[in-house]
Amino acid sequence: MAMRHTAIWALLLAAAVARAGAPYPVIAYGSSSNWTGYNGFIGPATVFAGYDTYYSLQLRWAVDITCDHTTNTCNTNGGYTPTGSETLGLPNIGTVQGVTVTSSALMPGVSSGGTCPAGTSMCSIYGGSTAYYHICNISGTQFTLAQGQNCSAPQQTFSDNGTGTLSMIMDYGSAPVYLSNFSGYPAGSTVQYWNILSGGILGQAYMSGGTPYFPYSGAVMGVQLHIPASAAPGAYTLSFTVSTNPTGGGATSTFTFPITVVKITPLPTNQEPTSFPPIPGLANWVTTQTADSCSSLGGGLCWCDPTTGITNPNPMTTFEGNVWYYDGARSYLQIERYNGQTGWLLCAKSLADFYYNYAASGNAAVPGWRTFPHGLVYEQGVTGDTRYGAVVEQFAFPPTGFPYGGGPYVKTGAWIDPAYIRETAYALDVYNVLEADAGQPRIYSDPTNNYYNRYGPPPPGNAVIDRAQQTATYLIEMLTMDVDGIAARQFGKQPFMDGLAMEALIKRWQITHDPRIPYVIKRELDDLYTNWYDSANHSLLYNTAQDGVGCSLTSMWFGGASSSICGTPSAGSEILNNLYAHAWAWYWRLTGLSQYQTQGDDLFSHALDAGIFNGKEFNQVYRLGFDYVRWRSGR
Repeated sequence: MAMRHTAIWALLLAAAVARAGAPYPVIAYGSSSNWTGYNGFIGPATVFAGYDTYYSLQLRWAVDITCDHTTNTCNTNGGYTPTGSETLGLPNIGTVQGVTVTSSALMPGVSSGGTCPAGTSMCSIYGGSTAYYHICNISGTQFTLAQGQNCSAPQQTFSDNGTGTLSMIMDYGSAPVYLSNFSGYPAGSTVQYWNILSGGILGQAYMSGGTPYFPYSGAVMGVQLHIPASAAPGAYTLSFTVSTNPTGGGATSTFTFPITVVKITPLPTNQEPTSFPPIPGLANWVTTQTADSCSSLGGGLCWCDPTTGITNPNPMTTFEGNVWYYDGARSYLQIERYNGQTGWLLCAKSLADFYYNYAASGNAAVPGWRTFPHGLVYEQGVTGDTRYGAVVEQFAFPPTGFPYGGGPYVKTGAWIDPAYIRETAYALDVYNVLEADAGQPRIYSDPTNNYYNRYGPPPPGNAVIDRAQQTATYLIEMLTMDVDGIAARQFGKQPFMDGLAMEALIKRWQITHDPRIPYVIKRELDDLYTNWYDSANHSLLYNTAQDGVGCSLTSMWFGGASSSICGTPSAGSEILNNLYAHAWAWYWRLTGLSQYQTQGDDLFSHALDAGIFNGKEFNQVYRLGFDYVRWRSGR
């Protein structure tokens, strides 16, 4: 198993211009080294001529410090006098009383063998959670750090002083901070700036005399860069400067980021396979579709009776281990089509009704990871009942009078944070299904209505966004960041989520034939099988990160354990194989390259090795398993 390369971040962070002592604004801080983490900036290093690319910049303030392990104290060295009332806004937590500490290299205590979970070294991020420290025992510019929001919490100790530049990150000041310079992109590129709130773009960025600015610390700005098709491929270096003055100067820092411009050539159309060998494991997969043994196989009859449509459990609940989760209606409709046994339509309808009632009762404001449009739209096609399609539309368009309704990622197109790759994939699923399966017009953003969605044709103006194209670009960027080794995620790569992203992109390719999609999927498949394949269990690692920044085995004072498995093989992960194996079959069907057939067959044939233990797992095997069989069979 190969480890992710992280050298790129050392290069990037060395390019940041710090103003020692006094607070200065930053949009990128930390490093990807163990117990340090990286934060602030998100965006791809591989970009495509002729297409948009997006970067996410979050404003924070930094104060450079030094720390002394002999006294367990830190010092701003005269540039800033701490107050003990410093705060930091954290996602899903809110504003905490405290700061976080980052290093451009190693955190204090790490070089001597200290670890974040043991509490013998400082850390910035562990298992996807941000560590926040309260400033205590202030004496001039010297202070200690407590592990929590007040000084009664345990004091942080560490056995060495760390390496690189140590910085204390916090929210500071009320004056706006300007993106006073953005440069380094290919000639002829165009730039738009956006205001980003939770869930996606909600308007153009705040501007002052043509210069975009952050209105407060913690604000997020989106940068949309369109690189012309005529751009020369090769290396460029983007440069971002944030300053307290619109034209630069004052408190300032510059962050540089190397990119590679790629010119995409569409795949030839004459490379398809000429023969379709038998699929290993197909017989077992077919038998389990309709098997009735809950104790061993966990097949379709275990979770629903096709003679009555009564589900297991009865009545159904929203527990995510049940068969509604991962779109049980879709699975049973596909079982009926594959086998020609119409009784399974009762199961599909029961689950479509359950999910419809759940979604409609909350004005379609279901959490992003619970967004399942396919089964509803397919059920509408079977029954003619338009209620099902209507609630899918409500994912994208909040019901009248309910501005907080609608899918939280779908109605605004999501954003490029790879932590939400699954939710972004599901948002694209909605756009794809409405356009390709429900026959609706393409969806665009509406500048006259807070950039919420509207059906096409697009309104006039250059600030209008093709929502599906935008969301597809986000997923493309997430996969390229992943393969390029950019540690944008604060948690480990989970291949099954990448499989869901590839599902949405493949569907988009079927609609648009965007040439970027085969390119990024090939890179992703090669990376997954080369670096994360578990030969003992014939699956991919569940969580690819080691214990540290991206995955946690130990509960901490600022966050619980995120996994019982960190970067190690695990029997049972095979149940997820069909959430990504389909992409191997699709790419083989597209190109005829035999290694993708061989690798995909290996994954598909072992998907049922551990058996199915709940309804959720049943859908994980069958939601996309039919796509594998269809493409692998030449259909």
